[in-house]
Amino acid sequence: MGQYLQMGICYRLEVDKKRLDKLEVTLEGMINELNKHLDITLYEINETHEEVIIEIKETVALEQLLEFTQFLYSLYPQEQRDTDVLYRLRK
Repeated sequence: MGQYLQMGICYRLEVDKKRLDKLEVTLEGMINELNKHLDITLYEINETHEEVIIEIKETVALEQLLEFTQFLYSLYPQEQRDTDVLYRLRK
């Protein structure tokens, strides 16, 4: 569940290879650094000629996204949520 928070509720990163070159960072170095902060095995890493694409595996999203969003939604004040729902239903 934490991988969604680790990537800022984001499922896909696109990194420009020119930027990596400019920063003198290798793909392997970037992956090793990311792995220090999140479980990189939960992501697929693909390359095009211009960029590196790091995307959460579909199986991980399908298994865990619902649980995560339910937990996140539960953090909102329940009274306010009910009021908002009723307000939208009246429109």
